[in-house]
Amino acid sequence: MKLNDSAVILFVKYYPLAIFISIYLFFIMFHNTDFIIFIVILPTFFLYFYCLNILNNRLLKYKSDLKQAHLINHKKETLLLQQSKLATMGEMIGNIAHQWRQPLSAITSATSGIKLQQEYNLLKEEDLKDVLNGIMRNANYLSQTIDDFRNFYNPTNHKENFDINLCINNALKLIQTQLLSHNILILHTLSQKNFSLYGIQNQLIQVIINIVNNAKDQLQNNPNTLKIIKIFTFQTQQHTIISIKDNGGGIKADNLQDIFEPYFTTKPISKGTGIGLYMSKKIIQTHFKGNIIARNSVFTAHKVKYLGAVFHIVIPNNNN
Repeated sequence: MKLNDSAVILFVKYYPLAIFISIYLFFIMFHNTDFIIFIVILPTFFLYFYCLNILNNRLLKYKSDLKQAHLINHKKETLLLQQSKLATMGEMIGNIAHQWRQPLSAITSATSGIKLQQEYNLLKEEDLKDVLNGIMRNANYLSQTIDDFRNFYNPTNHKENFDINLCINNALKLIQTQLLSHNILILHTLSQKNFSLYGIQNQLIQVIINIVNNAKDQLQNNPNTLKIIKIFTFQTQQHTIISIKDNGGGIKADNLQDIFEPYFTTKPISKGTGIGLYMSKKIIQTHFKGNIIARNSVFTAHKVKYLGAVFHIVIPNNNN
């Protein structure tokens, strides 16, 4: 007859006790040991195995609770990631609208001008060629914009070595129109050394965009006439560091330790979700084995000293 699972569990759990009792009874029968000793010791061993059983059950419950908590945290992380993607997508749609507005306006004006000149028989062949070339340039710009955003949203998880300066340029290209529309000056100092990082380039682009967008929102509320975001990179023997500074007045001391917490934001609800910096730090820690450090800093630009926030993206050189 095949034993069921419960019988097997009982056997495994209590067979040491059964063996001990059998041996002890054998010892009593053949050695005339005082039976009182047996009466005293036997309950002790029963109590021992009873306590062992309780501890085992509690351990199993603890493991089950721990597994359940891990599943809940994983679901929360997944939800935060989806919210971050949706928030980024909304910002990117706004960036596309900004970047397309000027070339579309130029194309519309050019075609209207051609049509008007043709109606009054004023259209010359040279003018027509110039206008068509201008339309072609703007159309190519629109096509390139589509490619840029499509590459950014390409859901690849393939890790590779990529040039850090090219990565920063790609990130700024996606949001440059928004920055220009808010009169924000980007000071991007390219490193003299062309060093590379290992990882998924689009993830680092998303982190850079999140930090720059936070700086942009802060600068909108700053009275400084000159609004600056300064980006530069440098490398030590152990780390590659991307530094992003702004002259937006800095982060309040009370908020510095909370800015990477999920859903923490100092912006109005309509402008901030509080997950951009949280997901950025998570990406750098998980996928690049690095960290993001935030603090306030004074820096000089155009011979003027400014106070602002600085974010250091610190990535180990050997992170693969």
